[in-house]
Amino acid sequence: MNEQYVLDMLVINGVNYHKFGDDRFEKDFTHWMHQLQKVKGFKTIEETCSYFDRWGDSLGKQAA
Repeated sequence: MNEQYVLDMLVINGVNYHKFGDDRFEKDFTHWMHQLQKVKGFKTIEETCSYFDRWGDSLGKQAA
């Protein structure tokens, strides 16, 4: 499983959770966050969340 796929799944499940509010999407988001942690080799979920936030911020800057 590659990093881009995991990031895409995080975005999809995050958007779906905020749009539909279904707990299934929240659980799936958590699952994919742990997968990102594995793929990137981070020791903590906090490191993983920070990476995901920075990644998302970089997309916003590219679009501007």
